[in-house]
Amino acid sequence: MNASSSLTATFEELLVSCSFAPVNQHPYYTIGAQQEGIWSLHISVIEQESDELLIKVLPYLKQKAVSFAIPVTKELIPLIISGRYGNANIGRIINVYPSSDTVAASLAMELAALTLQTNGPSVTNGFHLGGGLYAVHQDGANGILPGTIPWPFTNIPRPPSQLSNRIGTYLIAEILKNDPKGRVIKAIRRKTVLDTKIVIVKEGKRFMCTDAEGRDMRTRLQWQQRIGTMLKNKVIMPEIYEYFEKDGDAFLAMEFIDGSTFRKFVLQPFEKGSWIDFPPPVHLAAIDKLLEIVGIAETIHGEGLVHRDLSTMNFLIRKGKLCLLDMELAYYMKEDYPNPPFGVGSEGYMSPEQRRGDIPTFKEDIYAIGAIMQKMFTGVDPYRLFSAEYAEMREKMIFFVHDEALATLVAGCLNIDPGARPSLNIVKETLESARARLAQGLIVNPALDDINEGRLRSIILQGIDSLARQFGATGQWFSRDQEQTNLAPTEEGEYKVYLNFHQGAAGIMYMLCRAASAGFDISGCRPIIDANWQDIADYYLNQPEAISPGLGQGLAGVALTIATAHNTQLLPTGWPVQDTLAKCFTMVNASPGIYDGQAGQGVAAIAVAGVLPGVTALLPHLVNTILPMQTPKGEWLFQMPGEEQTISHAGFMAGTAGITYFLLCCYGVTKEDAVKTAAVKALKYLQSTVQVKDGKRIIDKQEAPVDIFYGLGGIALTFIKAYEILQDPIYKQFAEAILNALPARYLMNNLTTSVGITGIGEVYLEAHRVFQDDAWRKRAAFIAKALTYMALDNGAGGKFWLTDNPRVTTADLMVGNAGIIHFLLRYLHPGKFGFPMLTA
Repeated sequence: MNASSSLTATFEELLVSCSFAPVNQHPYYTIGAQQEGIWSLHISVIEQESDELLIKVLPYLKQKAVSFAIPVTKELIPLIISGRYGNANIGRIINVYPSSDTVAASLAMELAALTLQTNGPSVTNGFHLGGGLYAVHQDGANGILPGTIPWPFTNIPRPPSQLSNRIGTYLIAEILKNDPKGRVIKAIRRKTVLDTKIVIVKEGKRFMCTDAEGRDMRTRLQWQQRIGTMLKNKVIMPEIYEYFEKDGDAFLAMEFIDGSTFRKFVLQPFEKGSWIDFPPPVHLAAIDKLLEIVGIAETIHGEGLVHRDLSTMNFLIRKGKLCLLDMELAYYMKEDYPNPPFGVGSEGYMSPEQRRGDIPTFKEDIYAIGAIMQKMFTGVDPYRLFSAEYAEMREKMIFFVHDEALATLVAGCLNIDPGARPSLNIVKETLESARARLAQGLIVNPALDDINEGRLRSIILQGIDSLARQFGATGQWFSRDQEQTNLAPTEEGEYKVYLNFHQGAAGIMYMLCRAASAGFDISGCRPIIDANWQDIADYYLNQPEAISPGLGQGLAGVALTIATAHNTQLLPTGWPVQDTLAKCFTMVNASPGIYDGQAGQGVAAIAVAGVLPGVTALLPHLVNTILPMQTPKGEWLFQMPGEEQTISHAGFMAGTAGITYFLLCCYGVTKEDAVKTAAVKALKYLQSTVQVKDGKRIIDKQEAPVDIFYGLGGIALTFIKAYEILQDPIYKQFAEAILNALPARYLMNNLTTSVGITGIGEVYLEAHRVFQDDAWRKRAAFIAKALTYMALDNGAGGKFWLTDNPRVTTADLMVGNAGIIHFLLRYLHPGKFGFPMLTA
């Protein structure tokens, strides 16, 4: 089930007027069935020319009775072109699906003529046939057509079977960035044997970012060339060598800066703690870099330029000095050019007035400098901490920096009223004063303490309200399309309704059941919950043989939700609990893992045994399947999708740690020696492959992530369970060694439970529950407090979190907002609830 567009002005009326019966498959209306495995034709057109083109092309497509698709609304065209709906869809505005190669060739000749004067960017993986028309074959990519594929368009030269490695006189060495607007290329310029240089070539694709004035990326690169001339020898920035065009696209060749990223400089210290934990040399280095940025801003402002895209991403560090990058969005106040200004800056760093499209002022750069300071002092992406209220922003910053002067400065720079922002001179003076204090070590280092209970309850209630009125406004909870796993940061992707636990309604309902049992009002979510119970009955329980039996995305996870709802009396009246739970365990998966395999089914069976006692009869079968698969080393091997060879993975959700967790739970129930022996053997293997010493975190000789799904957090969770079940202090010591490898105040820019900081918080709470050591609860308190300060106002009284994407977020338990609410709920009620997805 696909999300429908929130835009109301659609092309439906135009399609109906041509007697088409469109089907909304957002972001496209489709007419007829899309053919697979043959050629498709795609017409690229900018928004400004789309009406005229559709009026011309739709009658032709009607006459030919061919299947096709067009955007649902005109407003979606620039989003599709820019890659917001997937890089694969760039340029694909009118998509035609011929029934054969012969039909494709016939249509192509006529469509090329119809679109002769059409302007639009190149279609991803498309071969240009003339006009605005491109052909795409499923086995052709990056401008290359394998020789085994017939070329039906005989009037057009066949595309090459391999790409040129040159752009003009430049030899491509490496693609540094593959952006929809154009690539950033590391290249070699060779004029003579003695005159060879490594350069950067920035590409601006034709008709990308086209505005109402007809300007596109080519115009922006020409402007950047001019700015480079204006600022030469005044600001450290790459020297511009030349601007040129090839095949309609623009290229700007410039000096290659061999340096490190400023973003790395900002984030690296946070691996060892928070701002208030840093030693004076780190503080001073940070303040010095901020003063350097202020100096750069003073220089460009003195030339009459507003940068408009200052951020941690737009600086490099070479020989200790900052080098300014990307001036293409700059505005020249002396000439009021460009007017209107080009586009907007980076998410979190752009001011509200820039987002509105106001005429730029120097105050836009003050806002961006405030966001850079915020990132420098917190390690958190600025968009996660936005507040329209000055006092609230100041309160947030005091929590992170414990320095009232710096907190006041950041809040002032980020004031939504440009007139209330400080001048560059005041920013400079405040930073210099802070530097003097920090040089003397004058910083408050507060103790880790509990969070205010009233504030926490309020945030939880506001989060639940958002699940109902924001995320559930359509009567359903939408999740990211699980088939779109490799989206670029600029891609928005598709959203669908899922019923599973990890990423779907079952996980959200599980959390809400727990919230209700703790006395929180979930009545606003009840209509969505009731609708999902019906969907679960219709889709999952009436055809269990067709559904994955696993925990994360299958029936075992649904069983957890049903049992939790039963325990909290939130199941629909008359729901046949035991019959439906039994259906969830009729199939056994082939994989041994905990996320989608037998270990996960076993954990779920143990969790729901209080409601369905007979389900534990499944455990011997699972154990007898899993134990023979254990290697002599104590690990389990996993086969990757589409690959023949197996690999070893120590992690929790798809590795040895998760299977070991199940065996420990199983031994706690059955007390079978064989199960204990296998678990102990696996624990020894994990101890041998994990190293946490000298500030390093290693799994199998490689730097390890810290999350619960793939990294150290999940392995620590297994050793916490080992101590709880086996009571051997060596397991407690190992779990604590892993957790102590993280600083006491630790944050990540991913807020999810599965691979983010919320999951680490859940592990801390589990350590507190089992070890009865308040140190772990205090660590969880820091994360809980930070998350309350990262809760954003939805404008309707609710709160939400941008968990892992600057533009959109979801309600999901393990990868969305419900997971954060669950953690806060569990922190508020220690001991009342078990670990999410592993207990009912």
